[in-house]
Amino acid sequence: RLDNSACIFYSDHDRTVASPDGKDRIARLAASYIEENDIVFIDSGTTTKQIPHYIPDSLHCTVITHSCHIIEACVPRSNITLITLPGVFYSRTYSFVDISSTEYLKNLNFRKAFMSSTGFSLENGATNSAPLECFIKSTASEYAQQVFLLADHKKIGVSSLLTHIPTERIHYLLTDVEVPNAYRQAFLKNGNQVVVADAAL
Repeated sequence: RLDNSACIFYSDHDRTVASPDGKDRIARLAASYIEENDIVFIDSGTTTKQIPHYIPDSLHCTVITHSCHIIEACVPRSNITLITLPGVFYSRTYSFVDISSTEYLKNLNFRKAFMSSTGFSLENGATNSAPLECFIKSTASEYAQQVFLLADHKKIGVSSLLTHIPTERIHYLLTDVEVPNAYRQAFLKNGNQVVVADAAL
């Protein structure tokens, strides 16, 4: 297995060490939503990359991804069918990105998308600072039946360069601490949910 610490580039190192316990709990919570024979997209990100580690060995599913971290985690798992998107390697996020990735993704039928972001606010939705990644993120959230945004407390109320998921398109916000009431009310209004990962996870 590769040493994950060797796969962090530029500012991603800071993102990895921020809120490690919260990120881990959120990833565990996200994995609990994956059901037998599910077909899911898992985005690149410092929280989402932990999801495959919490998929039980007894649960069979298909994982679609462009993240090298997630590919690495899924390869040894006989219960996981892995589909990787084509593209050019992007070292900043340790993933494959290209316009061909988005076109390929549009042809796949997947139920759930587990998404990451560099920030989330009610006004701007889920945002990201890497334009090359935003095409894939936007496509995944558009074509999935259910969209899960994984965002620890340091990302709540933060906005970055580009919006890839509007707030109303996020069916589940998975986070590690209680959010301001305005967030819960906005999600309830759209028929969506905010779920806080239990500290016991």
